[in-house]
Amino acid sequence: MPARHLGLVAAFWLVALLFVYGGVRLFQFRFETGDIYAEYSSLRSDPLGARALYQSLERIDSLKVSRNLSPLSRLPLDRKHALIIAGFKYSYGLLENPNWLQPIEHLLGSGSRIVICFYPHEGHVPTAKLEQKGATKREDDKDKKQSEEEIASWKRKLFLTQRWGLEFDFTRAAASQGQSTVALQGSLDLPETLSWHSQLSFKKLSPEWKIVYWRQDRPALIERPMGSGTLVLASDSYFLSNEALWKDRQSRLLAWLIGPHNQVVFDETHLGVEEGPGVMSLVRKYRMHGLFASLFLLAGLFVWKNMLSLVPPSAQFQATENRVGRDSAAGFINLLRRSIPVSRVIQACVQQWEKSLPASSPERARLSQVRAVAAREQAKADSANHVVAAYQAICQVLERKVTIERTKNP
Repeated sequence: MPARHLGLVAAFWLVALLFVYGGVRLFQFRFETGDIYAEYSSLRSDPLGARALYQSLERIDSLKVSRNLSPLSRLPLDRKHALIIAGFKYSYGLLENPNWLQPIEHLLGSGSRIVICFYPHEGHVPTAKLEQKGATKREDDKDKKQSEEEIASWKRKLFLTQRWGLEFDFTRAAASQGQSTVALQGSLDLPETLSWHSQLSFKKLSPEWKIVYWRQDRPALIERPMGSGTLVLASDSYFLSNEALWKDRQSRLLAWLIGPHNQVVFDETHLGVEEGPGVMSLVRKYRMHGLFASLFLLAGLFVWKNMLSLVPPSAQFQATENRVGRDSAAGFINLLRRSIPVSRVIQACVQQWEKSLPASSPERARLSQVRAVAAREQAKADSANHVVAAYQAICQVLERKVTIERTKNP
């Protein structure tokens, strides 16, 4: 191959490799940053994620840390977990959904510790007015004008109040501009104050609830026993974020949230990250990567075997392959010999010649003479010599025609 062509091929492969490398690095950078995931996800490594906490707990030998990408009902009940649900939005409606609460309560009954940290709320939603309207005026005439959605929402909130013994307060605290502080309530070994970024609080707590932190006389972090386990609700998730672990780390609070359990599970399903059942998930689960790699290798060897023989050819095979073949003319003659008898060669040639003549061709004037010569010679054409003689006679007839025309038109 010329040197110029080699340079072009090398340049092409160099550009292709650079393109592939750039694409791989782009995807790696995007997934390492994790901004495609929801805020407070343990898969997200920017300031709004909780990956730093997840990886920090992973380095503790006495803890077994994992992510939950399946429905909560699939978590085993024979183990005691510390289930962390971070960045939970009240607008999801899961707390008012019995199908979502039932697995939570089953885990609590088995001795697990459930920590639900809500997404920071700004206090704009006038939910309290809706609750008062539904609670105090159910028997009033104005109750008839409420929409079906409002009635259903009130019933769901009443269901949660009866089940867990609390209500949510979305009203903004006085003189509060988003970030504030919460104060410790009680004698727990926890920080006296915490930086708080949410206006959400709890109210109408049942006696089972224990208030851990207050925000301007409003409960912000509460705990209660339920079954054999404990339930912790926090109106903010900032203290779990990567930014908080860098700027305002509260190690004692994080250790208290996990409790005495040695199995910590970060739930991702409420953030929309859920692993769907499929072939690739089974491959990762049962570690069948080697099997698929072997199948691809066998397929490549099969293609290679059909393209090039792995065994070198023998001398006898090479000798049989180096035979000299025939050209196209010899093949055409051989085809004629097998298809047309010797006695019909002249007649077949005359018929094909006649078909090829145009209707206005002057050659048709000699067509009767050519036919007569072909019929006369056909009776004697029992060998190749007679066929040659017939061909020469036809050529003489056509040659005489050409000579006559030349004498007429000198």
